[in-house]
Amino acid sequence: MKPKYTLNDLTVRHHQTTEKDNMAYTHKVLFNRPLSLREQQQFTRLLISFYDVVHFSQRFGNGFLAEPSITFMTQNQASYTFYRENMGGDWKELLFAMLATFSTEVVGIAQHDGNPVFDPTRIPKNSPSENALDLSRLTKIN
Repeated sequence: MKPKYTLNDLTVRHHQTTEKDNMAYTHKVLFNRPLSLREQQQFTRLLISFYDVVHFSQRFGNGFLAEPSITFMTQNQASYTFYRENMGGDWKELLFAMLATFSTEVVGIAQHDGNPVFDPTRIPKNSPSENALDLSRLTKIN
């Protein structure tokens, strides 16, 4: 089953700054509870590993200029910034799948840029969901 996001869910709300035709996109994440130091490190590694996959695989339209910067303002609130040459790319679906997996398996993401799309409390328990993620095609990166 494919993930079924609404157009509103897929609209990336970001803060954009431009410097010499390069862009920085900052996203804010609010978690359902405070993260332990280990969970903060997991979230940081998730975003850096995402960058590594996109940057080194060349399968997602690489336009990334550097590793993302990740900052925890509080134990339950973080921001991360991607540095890119352009806005486009097929990498967003992979990022959304990784964030959704983190949200369901580690700590719930209550809001991503003010949007509750990754909040695990939105998905009914013990029943098949139209919002269930099909990660099968994203797990094989050859």
